[in-house]
Amino acid sequence: MSQGLPDESRKGYFKEFEALNESFNVMVDKIDDRDKRLSDLAYNDVLTGLRNRAYLDEMLNNWNDLPDQKYTVVYLDLDNFSHVNDTYGHHVGDQLLIKFSFALSSTVDHNTDIIHLGGDEFILIIKENNDLNAQTTDIMTKIMSISNEPIVCEDRTIYFTLSAGISYCPKDGQDFWTLLRNADTAMYSAKADGKNTYRYFTREMKLSLEHKLSMEQYLRPAMKKDEFKLEFQPQYSLDGKMIRGFEALARWDSEVLGMISPIDFIAIAEENKMIIPLGQWILRNACETVKLLNKQFNEDFIMAVNVSPVELKEFDYVNKVIRLVQETGIKPQWLEIEITENVSIDAFSRLSATLEKLHEFGISISIDDFGTGYSSLAYLQKIPLDVLKVDRTFITHLGDSKDHNLMTETIFLMAKKLGLKTIAEGVETQQHVTFLKGMDCDFIQGYLMSKSLNLQDLIALITKTYKPQENEEA
Repeated sequence: MSQGLPDESRKGYFKEFEALNESFNVMVDKIDDRDKRLSDLAYNDVLTGLRNRAYLDEMLNNWNDLPDQKYTVVYLDLDNFSHVNDTYGHHVGDQLLIKFSFALSSTVDHNTDIIHLGGDEFILIIKENNDLNAQTTDIMTKIMSISNEPIVCEDRTIYFTLSAGISYCPKDGQDFWTLLRNADTAMYSAKADGKNTYRYFTREMKLSLEHKLSMEQYLRPAMKKDEFKLEFQPQYSLDGKMIRGFEALARWDSEVLGMISPIDFIAIAEENKMIIPLGQWILRNACETVKLLNKQFNEDFIMAVNVSPVELKEFDYVNKVIRLVQETGIKPQWLEIEITENVSIDAFSRLSATLEKLHEFGISISIDDFGTGYSSLAYLQKIPLDVLKVDRTFITHLGDSKDHNLMTETIFLMAKKLGLKTIAEGVETQQHVTFLKGMDCDFIQGYLMSKSLNLQDLIALITKTYKPQENEEA
C-alpha cells in the first residue's frame, strides 16, 4: 500500500504550488516595475525624459576607472532661450525643450550619454573617443544641424540656435568636474563669438575667464573706493577754432588690477547690472563738469554721455535724468545722450519711447559708432535723433580707395538729408580733415585735436583755444 498522498491530493498541492509560484512571480515583476519606475524618477528628467544630474553623480561614482578613459565633454545650451519664455510663455519653452531633447537623442549613438542639467543646459559625454577632432567634429556637425529647421510648439514656429563648448580627457583635465568647467568656459567663448557655434577649450580661454572674474570681483567695491574717474575728449569744428563740447569717458584705475579698459569693464558692468549705479555716477559728474565749464568760460558747451541700453530699460530712467538735470542746475540742451549703434533694431524699438521723452525735455540724442551696427536709413527716421557720429573705421581709411571714400561720403550726405549734425570720430591726420571738408562734416573728434583729458588739463586746453580770440577782440 502506498505511503504517499493520494493522486488527487498530490495534484491539488501541485496546483496550489503553481498558483503560489505564479503569484510570487507577479509580485517580483511588480517590484521590478516599481524599482524601475523609481529609478526612472530618480535618474531621469521629468520634463525631457533624458538623464538628470542624479544619474550623472551615480555614473561618476561607479566609473572607477575614469582617469584612464578617453572621453569628451560637451556643454551646450539654446541661445536666448529666456526670450522664448518671456515672449510666448514657459509652456511653449517647455515644448521646445521636449522636442529639442528628442531631436538631440535621435542624433547621437549609444556611445554618448545626454544629461539635462536643467533649463536649457545639456551635457554630452562621448565615451571611448579616441579621435578627438574627427569623431567630435562629426557629432557636433550633426548636433548643430538640429537648429537648421525651426521647431513648431503649440502652433508657433520657433527658430533657435545653439552654442556649445568642448573639452577632452585627458588633454583638458583629469577629472570630470574640471572638464565640465572647461567645456562651460568654451561655451561662453562660443557665445562671445556670436553664438550659433561651438568652440574647443583652450588655456587662453581659462586665463581670460579668470581675468573677467577678477574684474567682476573688484568692480563692485570700486565705486566705494573712489577708483573711477572721468576724462573728457573735445569735439571741434572742422577748422579747429571752436569747441562744440566734450565726450565724457569713464576710466577705472583698480588698486589691485591697475588700469582696466572700458571695453572690458563696461561689458561686465552691463552683465551684473552695476552699470546702473555707475551710469548715474558718470551722468552726475558729467553734468556737474559741463556746468562748471560753461560758467567759467561763459559758453554753451555740450557734454555727451554714452548710455547703456540696460540703463535705458529702467522704468524710471527718464525721471532720474530729469531730476539729475534739475539738481545740477544745467540746461537740458547741454546734455547729449549717446546710444551705440551696436544695439539691435528691436532694442531701439523698445527704447524709442524713452528717447522721445528725453528729447522732448530738451536733451539731444546721438548715435555713436555709426556704420558698424544694425541701424538702417528707414529706422533712423523713426527715432528722435540730433547727431550722427561716424565710426572711426570709416575715417581711418579715408584715401585708401575711391569706393571707401564714396561710402563714407554717402553716410555724411545721408545725415544731411535727415537734418542731422555729424561728428567724425578717430580723426588723427590732416589728410582726414582735408577729405572731411569735402564731405560737409560738421565736427571732428580724435587725437589730431586732443586725446581725452582730466578736468584740469581740459580747462587749460579750453583756455588756450579761446585766448587768441580774446586778444583779437582786445
